[in-house]
Amino acid sequence: MVFIRWHVRFNPLTEKISKRHLWVTLRGFPYQLWTKDILTKVGNMLGKFIFLEESIIHSRDKRAAHILVEFDMEMGLPEVIDLQWKGRTIEQEVDYLFIPF
Repeated sequence: MVFIRWHVRFNPLTEKISKRHLWVTLRGFPYQLWTKDILTKVGNMLGKFIFLEESIIHSRDKRAAHILVEFDMEMGLPEVIDLQWKGRTIEQEVDYLFIPF
């Protein structure tokens, strides 16, 4: 389901809706980077950060981080992003849940 701001001239047959909220999974995300600030920045690198399940920050299970991000679907969905940390570049794979086609 997608919600957009309604306006007087709204026509559902011609209105272009390209923004979507998608859950992003970051498998193997470095545990040293598991902070709200860093995960927010990662979300903003991908699109527009929306939400983070804060319980994952304090979880002992650090296999994958999950964040909700707003994407412009016309821009495409990156499969990998590069993170800069302590002078190194870390290549992070990005997985998406429930992609609407």
